[in-house]
Amino acid sequence: MTIKTNFTQGGSYNAIDLINQFKALSGNGVLNVAGGSLQVLTTGNMIVNVSIGSCTLNGLFLNSDAIVPISIRTNTDGYNRIDVLSADLDNNCFTITEGSTATAPTVPVLTGNKLALAQIYIGNNVNLIQQNNITDVRVEGGKANISNAILTGAMGLINQAYCHKTDGNGNILFPHDNCMIILFAVDRGAPGNFLIEMGYKNAGSMPFLNHVSSTTLATGNMNTSGTVVITGGIAEMIEAYGISIPK
Repeated sequence: MTIKTNFTQGGSYNAIDLINQFKALSGNGVLNVAGGSLQVLTTGNMIVNVSIGSCTLNGLFLNSDAIVPISIRTNTDGYNRIDVLSADLDNNCFTITEGSTATAPTVPVLTGNKLALAQIYIGNNVNLIQQNNITDVRVEGGKANISNAILTGAMGLINQAYCHKTDGNGNILFPHDNCMIILFAVDRGAPGNFLIEMGYKNAGSMPFLNHVSSTTLATGNMNTSGTVVITGGIAEMIEAYGISIPK
């Protein structure tokens, strides 16, 4: 067993000591997703650009201070495929993990310390990547992940939490009955636009939400399964969080 304090005067330290410290303090993901960090953007051909930014994964930290172009291999196999563009923290680079071509292609599995940034759909004989072929899969990182600590300390008080990036209508699902609901949403296309809703969901009924504060965002249609639709703002740039707390 080893107990070690970082960093004391006169102590001796290795890279793993700093990695362990980052791992304990930082959640895995991209830093400043809302600001466009490490966003994957089309160039109008078979090259995509990875924006300036940084990320953390398993205690490792990667920073890129320039736009990085990444070439996508043309697909002439007769079927479609899905590639994953990731930050490779083992090798200080961005890399493409190609999927297998198929009539219904699946997303390839990443190995090592690779953090997925985008899934890219490559159709047969396609000679340019459009932005709607790129699925943004970045998650916000850098903040300590206290979910497990809360769940343990509160003995399961917070039953489940959801983070759902939407393509227009939020579809945030709260399947638990007889529980309090707190819903947060931000419009990533306009940082000043936000929404906070609080309410309660009875068994088999639509969640009742009280408008706490907002600008242009609003809750739209709801149903008895607990689905809440977020409307307003730039549709593909909406991110919402919901927490259900059983009574």
